[in-house]
Amino acid sequence: MSTYLDKTFSGNGNGKKWTFSAWLKSVDIYDEDHIFSAYINAGDSDFIRFDSNRRMSIKIGGNIVLTTSRKYQDKNSWYHIVVAFDSTQATGTNRLKVYTNGVEETAFAADTRSSQIAQNTSYYFGWSVKHTVGARAHDVGDSPFRGNMTHINFTDGYVYTPTSFGQTNTQTGEWSTKGTTGVTYGTNGFYFKFENSGNLGLDSSGAGNNFTTNNLGDIPQSTDVPSNNFPILITAQDPQSARVVLGNAALDAQFNGNGSTSARLMGNMPICSIPVSKGKWYCEARLTRSATEAFVGITNVSYNRDTSEQDTYCAVYTSSGQIYYDDGSSETQSTYGSGFSSNDYIGVALDADNKRVYWSKNGQWADGSGNFDESSPNAYQQYTDNFINYESADRESVVFAFFGAGSSTTPRFSVNFGCPMDGSPSGSNNDANGHGNFQYAVPSGYYALCTQNLNTYG
Repeated sequence: MSTYLDKTFSGNGNGKKWTFSAWLKSVDIYDEDHIFSAYINAGDSDFIRFDSNRRMSIKIGGNIVLTTSRKYQDKNSWYHIVVAFDSTQATGTNRLKVYTNGVEETAFAADTRSSQIAQNTSYYFGWSVKHTVGARAHDVGDSPFRGNMTHINFTDGYVYTPTSFGQTNTQTGEWSTKGTTGVTYGTNGFYFKFENSGNLGLDSSGAGNNFTTNNLGDIPQSTDVPSNNFPILITAQDPQSARVVLGNAALDAQFNGNGSTSARLMGNMPICSIPVSKGKWYCEARLTRSATEAFVGITNVSYNRDTSEQDTYCAVYTSSGQIYYDDGSSETQSTYGSGFSSNDYIGVALDADNKRVYWSKNGQWADGSGNFDESSPNAYQQYTDNFINYESADRESVVFAFFGAGSSTTPRFSVNFGCPMDGSPSGSNNDANGHGNFQYAVPSGYYALCTQNLNTYG
């Protein structure tokens, strides 16, 4: 069931001029994602979407008039898109412009702007019809947007460039958000900041065009924003057709058990999308469906890209209570503590500076003698240079990893890197910098894995 915002305006707006601006982070790059849509009839809508090839496709007046050559395939990054429409322009190609991260798109897979957008014609965006954010207006279940959205702007009757909504960060050189001072929204314009968790459809433009939130369920307001990006889970293969299905903004991993016992990786291991080579980092994984051969730990970042590889280069705590470690030259299994089962929280503290990894269960850390009774990380698995250094330089980093082995094992994990998507943890613990939201206390000296912390410690 899709989560989306919708509103039917009481009267027509301008229709000839508008600007749509949004910051987007997709978690599924294998299907269509509808971003913004306006109702035409029971069988059709105008829209802005990512198509099944992850190109931006724009439909105006019942016709797809523009499809970018660019493919929006990076699941770990935020994209800022701006679509500017002005049918009053004499030149057909000036009637619709698309920008990505502040730069105008000039290469297109399809372009019929000049023939399909008639000069001085008013179209559906801004009219008194149903508008949806995050879904297709005439069929909200048809390829809704899967991911995070923020800073959604629509200006009715006014055309702007990206600099009205974004700017280059002078410290990092990255394109980032900014305030919208000086932006005029018109009759049917709106601005969604998503700051009010109790009213995510609140319009901050001053125009009073609040939208209705539909099917919100337990999807919370996210702390993953363009100015502080948190990781998600990724796989080397399409997770929707392979051994694992990713859901809940790609922070839930559900294994379907159709792999061999030895094929623990095979391109299907869900791994953290942000690798690290230094610093101290913390994450949690809750086992929401118990199973034999469930694993939580780390792996070599580049190893999992190779779908022909098997189960080497990992250091993991298993649901049977053992540490399984393989650095490519040696393999060991040793008792670490009691195993884990449904609703247990497994904490992972990764000390990349000293090549050590520690595990906790429900807030208590292993003591090295088989018990979880320590208040801070104590018993560790050392990983070697060989674990991270082989074949190429980009394999010098490690990532958090979560997987299930076996042809019948079906574990399910809800993973939290500090930005949970399965409901806010009852603990509400953050790190020393105030980042993250965890069930249990973040160990001293360790941090949530997010870009603001990485800039300082990574």
